[in-house]
Amino acid sequence: MPMTDFLEAKILNMVLNSIPYVEPDDMWIGLFTVSPSDTGGGTEVPTGGGTLYGRVQVTADFSTDDLDTRFSNDSSIDFPTAGIDWNTIVAVGFFDLATAGDLLLYEDLAVTRNVDAGDTFSFVADALGVTLD
Repeated sequence: MPMTDFLEAKILNMVLNSIPYVEPDDMWIGLFTVSPSDTGGGTEVPTGGGTLYGRVQVTADFSTDDLDTRFSNDSSIDFPTAGIDWNTIVAVGFFDLATAGDLLLYEDLAVTRNVDAGDTFSFVADALGVTLD
């Protein structure tokens, strides 16, 4: 899962310049209809207007494998039922705040999914993995 330039700069400044990075207490998972990149961007599912979309908070919900090389969600991550069509979900991102904030990590989905009004979107346990190369 790629890191954004924002997170890379925070980590490099911490390691090379002893500038502390205060990690967020919680992480927020967001869904995209247009993929972001290292510089951010992309198009997140819009909020308001009856969408019922909102980022999902995850708190200490990721465990590591035996080699400490892959972190994955321990339980399902469930988004609210769509109030109107969200269109095709193509990517997922980890944010440091519930709204606005900074995109930290992102990844295109291996299989995209169209979310229509009345549908739900979830990641089952162990489906959302973070591996840094």
